Amino acid sequence: MWTQSNRLGVFLIFFVSCFQMVLTLPLYSQNLNANKVPLGEKILTWGCVYSRVPVKELKKSLAGLLVIQPDPYTASDVAELKRGNRQVLAYLSVGEAESYRPYFKKNIISDLLIKENPEWKDNFPVKFWDPAWEIIVSEYAETIAAKGFNGFVLDVVDAWEVQQNKGIAKAQMTELILSIVRHLRKDNPDLVFIVLNSHALFDDSRFSDEIDGIIQESLYYSWKEAPPVSWQKEKITALKKLRETGKFVGLLEYTRRVVQIAKTKRIARNLGFVPYFTEKKLQKLFPIP
Repeated sequence: MWTQSNRLGVFLIFFVSCFQMVLTLPLYSQNLNANKVPLGEKILTWGCVYSRVPVKELKKSLAGLLVIQPDPYTASDVAELKRGNRQVLAYLSVGEAESYRPYFKKNIISDLLIKENPEWKDNFPVKFWDPAWEIIVSEYAETIAAKGFNGFVLDVVDAWEVQQNKGIAKAQMTELILSIVRHLRKDNPDLVFIVLNSHALFDDSRFSDEIDGIIQESLYYSWKEAPPVSWQKEKITALKKLRETGKFVGLLEYTRRVVQIAKTKRIARNLGFVPYFTEKKLQKLFPIP
């Protein structure tokens, strides 16, 4: 016969068990389900890796926002990685075609290719202004979104900066990105979009309304030569303005030196930026400092 003390004992056991379960779930970010909260107020840590790292290894990361290559992972992999309030974003190049992607069929895409990027094998700058390229990228992105990714990090969006007529090219890149974003959000309005570099694209209010953040490469440490001080100051000023509007501002810094990491982390945090420290090829997911 159940007594009041029996019921109380069962309740206490149930309560303690639930509390222990909550403690075992990692909290990588703040209140990610509150869609009205800007991304910059949610993400505390982030990480990025471009090689095929096993899911069990990726799960160990404390990154609240994790950027990975989409092709090697299944929908169940993505669902597993999203546990614990982690946002999992897919890498997507919109300014270059990559020969190892499923969409790369040379008889179809050859007219869009310019020439191979000498610094990145199998990467080809494309005529991003061509409507055919928009169709190819959008269809590929659809297959990625179907796996359950929280969103995308869009790379090579700065391809417009090397064109002869920068004004026209900038407008063309803006339209390409907006078309992709709006197309994908028809099926999933909550998809997150972050661009890699090219803060000037946010000058267009339509772009700023649609894009959730930016990741700036090599603000302090580059795998090439050290960035000029004047360039660095310009970037910091622009990134601070974006951060003040609630945008997520991540830094991708190419150093693994302990002293440099500690110094840069302190400076970045004071500015409201979220740094990640890695090596040139991004083949390894490093611990969050």
